Amino acid sequence: MQIAQNLLEQAAVERYRTKEVSRGRVARMLRMNWAETEEFLAQHHCDRHYDLEDLETDRQNLEKLFGPA
Repeated sequence: MQIAQNLLEQAAVERYRTKEVSRGRVARMLRMNWAETEEFLAQHHCDRHYDLEDLETDRQNLEKLFGPA
């Protein structure tokens, strides 16, 4: 079982690094919550995939929820 889990984790890290999957997909693959996923990816030295387009999307979503800043 441990070997299968290790292989799954390695695949998740590699697919995340190559931007094939999102952090959310990694969490689902490994059955982790948000905090566990953040810790797991940090331990594997994975950079956060967050660019200006993501920032703009987040800004728009927050504006929809809370109104203009």
